[in-house]
Amino acid sequence: VITVEKPLNDGTTIVTKEKPAFTKNGDVYTAEILFDEDADYTFDIMYTDRAGNVYDDYEMVEFTIDKTKPVVSMELANGAYFNQDRNVTVTVEEHNFNASDIEFSVDAKNIVGGKVDIDSKDYAGYLKQQANWTQNGDVWTAELTFDIEGSYALSLGYKDLAGNEQETVITDTFCVDKTTPKDLKISYTEVLWQELLENITFGFYQADV
Repeated sequence: VITVEKPLNDGTTIVTKEKPAFTKNGDVYTAEILFDEDADYTFDIMYTDRAGNVYDDYEMVEFTIDKTKPVVSMELANGAYFNQDRNVTVTVEEHNFNASDIEFSVDAKNIVGGKVDIDSKDYAGYLKQQANWTQNGDVWTAELTFDIEGSYALSLGYKDLAGNEQETVITDTFCVDKTTPKDLKISYTEVLWQELLENITFGFYQADV
């Protein structure tokens, strides 16, 4: 008898007893069992021959079937501007989630295209730590805060333990600008100022020739 246990997401476990058809080759008997549904399986074997001898020394095997692509999402700004810190929620829907498989890159530039130093934030390293994610069933979420001024370009990808990869890599751009404009001045050339005076005085003011 082959015992197969298949845990479900609701916490229950389906236990089945398999008695497959065997083919004989001398004293060797062979059988195949198909596992084609996504699940975390536990596989155990016990056998009793016709003389009553019991074999139960088989070492239990655990394995996972995962044919489902992960679903990855991120709040997109699509080039928007923010006058305060920007918080971004990253979400991965994956039964066999492993944070170390997250591929995240971020680049930040200033107004003239120079590199902004955000190395101390280590956003990619943060997302690769399992402890920084919150789990709700198969849905995992993490929060990132961008508080340094600059124009940002983000890229997010994920491949699960079975090699299933998300449909497309997610990209986004946005700008954090928390600096209030100041020292605004308006200046006019003398000719422009004289033309303005002529217009607002309906022609009574005549500029010197």
